[in-house]
Amino acid sequence: MRCRSRGSAGIHGETGSFEGARSALELAQGDLEHPYNLHLKIADFGLSKEGVHSLPKSRVGTVMYMAPEVLRAGPSRRYDGHKADIWSAGVVLYVMLFGCAPFDDPFAINDKARLDTTMLQILRCEWAAPVSIPVSPECLDLLRGIFTRDPAVRLSMAQIMGHPWFSCGLPPAALTMNTVLVRQQTAQPIPYEQSVEEVNAVL
Repeated sequence: MRCRSRGSAGIHGETGSFEGARSALELAQGDLEHPYNLHLKIADFGLSKEGVHSLPKSRVGTVMYMAPEVLRAGPSRRYDGHKADIWSAGVVLYVMLFGCAPFDDPFAINDKARLDTTMLQILRCEWAAPVSIPVSPECLDLLRGIFTRDPAVRLSMAQIMGHPWFSCGLPPAALTMNTVLVRQQTAQPIPYEQSVEEVNAVL
């Protein structure tokens, strides 16, 4: 979650957002030569969108990871991609903590019933932590702040990074890592194969 949040904060600092957190994350298990070099990596920008000139209005990705406002999205109902990404990151965190999804009905009689129940749970923000897997009150508080139906009230990336559960044991330099990297890249720009105009035309 920490790597995911720092990575997401870096992306959002570049005015982009991405949808479908499951496809946007690759859980790297390390390589055989360096088994202790474990990193969580953001791997796919196939569903990315620039956030400066327009708000997202599309509904793409895996339903289980979608925020309520994404499920309700349409041509006249746009949403804040940053806040929707926070919800999706919360689902990823929940799955890593408990080994199951916060919004799901694995006992549904068929796939359609399961999908319908999952969407209803998301829209109503109905979730609970399994009592069989104890987690700290701080962790539950963070999840409650993320799984908030109203995106205006949902925790921001800055609030997550300042949360006691997130920051416990986190090296101080980790919080400024993105700022340092962006500053370095700005000083020595990476040559791109496409111009800014070409990228904007796609977005």
